[in-house]
Amino acid sequence: MSDTSKNCTITNNTTVGALIVDAYNTTSTNPKQVYAQTLKVLPLTAGGDILAGQASGTVVLNDYTQAGGETVYNTLYELIIARATDLFPLMNTSVMQSFATPPAYPPVSVPATGLTDMQLAQQFYQTIMAFPTSTLSQQFQQAMTAALKTSTSTGSIDSQMNAFFASTKEYQSVTFNMYMAVSTYVATFANAWANYSDSYTYYIYSAGTAASGSDTANPTYQGSLVFTRKPGVTEASATDNNGGYTINFVDANNKSTTMYFNQGQFVSSLSLDVPPICLQATYVLKSQLSNKASDNQLIPILSGTINGAKVMGTDTKQDTSDGPGSLYAFFHPKTFSGWVTLFLSVFGALMALEWIGTKLSAMGKGLLKLFQRNEGQPPQQSEIDELRGQIEDLQSQIEANQQELLDRFNEQLELPPSVEDALSGLKADFTNTLNLQSADVQLDILEQQVSQLEQLAEYGVTPEMQGIANDIRSNINALNEAGTPAELQTALDQVKQSIPDVNTRLGNVVQDLGSEISQETQAAIEESNQAIQEAQELSDKIDDAIDDINDGEIPDIDV
Repeated sequence: MSDTSKNCTITNNTTVGALIVDAYNTTSTNPKQVYAQTLKVLPLTAGGDILAGQASGTVVLNDYTQAGGETVYNTLYELIIARATDLFPLMNTSVMQSFATPPAYPPVSVPATGLTDMQLAQQFYQTIMAFPTSTLSQQFQQAMTAALKTSTSTGSIDSQMNAFFASTKEYQSVTFNMYMAVSTYVATFANAWANYSDSYTYYIYSAGTAASGSDTANPTYQGSLVFTRKPGVTEASATDNNGGYTINFVDANNKSTTMYFNQGQFVSSLSLDVPPICLQATYVLKSQLSNKASDNQLIPILSGTINGAKVMGTDTKQDTSDGPGSLYAFFHPKTFSGWVTLFLSVFGALMALEWIGTKLSAMGKGLLKLFQRNEGQPPQQSEIDELRGQIEDLQSQIEANQQELLDRFNEQLELPPSVEDALSGLKADFTNTLNLQSADVQLDILEQQVSQLEQLAEYGVTPEMQGIANDIRSNINALNEAGTPAELQTALDQVKQSIPDVNTRLGNVVQDLGSEISQETQAAIEESNQAIQEAQELSDKIDDAIDDINDGEIPDIDV
């Protein structure tokens, strides 16, 4: 009679084919979680690897560990049931062999909503990435910290984190296990950053430099990151971090460089400490780059370095400042540079948030192992205290690994000392970056005022017009000479107060000239006033965005 004690039956209630993935740490002190662990696809006893949708199958759990000079059979497993085409998670669960005679593994049932629930978890993760300073992000961090400090079982971790998700408006069906599954998935396999498409492209730019050496030139096109799915692949490989894609960076001269996806980064070398190309992806609310309130979807952004130059890229080529899909930030140099710098600091803050998640996940697994070691009995307080000490010891390993990722950018970037410090600093960084955008908008308004004044001067220069010119010049100089965030804020306050007064005085000049002004000039001034009004609306929206950041609010978004 065959030994069935190692068999585990999986029922896939979704409508997509699935792979059963055995995920395990190679050592007891390895802080890596879920997809970041060693992965192995388990074959079905009936043959093949793919478990069809709405079907059941059996796998054999047959791992062994060296312990105390002996080979010991593993009786506790972490299983990822993943979509066969790209390993996107449908379910992440642990199974333990029972203590009955004969022993057996409990059956695993993937819910029919497994795919949609995980997609919602991915949306939550994207939202956290795009709005790391939000109240939602801070409450999530606080919930994880509390669970890490007080939990004495995997069940208490689940209940505390489920209470957090239940308190949200959109993510009630998400669990902490789901969050860890999708967050490690997008850092392990490239598929999400290719939008799960057969082909996908990011267009990458660096800050431009004018002939004078100033930063007034438009960003420079550096090349594109191109994803091409390999043909005929129906079953994903657990060891292919590129996710079944050929990934190349094609520079502006059409020279191609092979790229590798590694720990959430696209790099041109896996062996160099500082690869020539290092790009990391995150999400941003499109309106923050376009200054269009209707752009309320999250879009992927690449940021990093190419041969020492800081770069940023999107999936839309920025050919002209008013072309389809063009983003305001890409054609306003200071704004562009501000976003590039901001994204690099965002990565550090997100890594700080990852510390807590990694430790909480490790805590849950540690408690489960204590339960197993005690043959189903709850662990003693002394065992829990010892485990907490071990979890804290993982901190240095996590930090060392994350600092290595930051070092790849060849920038002087350091991990923040705490999540709280990271989020506090990011609020200031976001505010300053949005202020740079606001300054660009004010300069656009001032350029319109200059244009109107030049046209009106053709009908004769008056002392009033000279005074207007002096005020406009003073405003332009204030914005251009602001060298620190504090100076920029002071300049913006001055300019925003002055612009309406200058608009009124320009209108009075037009009125005083009356019929002397030609119809052509009148039409040009009316068009200019319309541009000023639109720019003022953008300025108001940027101010609202700054208020939202300080209040921890998240706008309605389409993902």
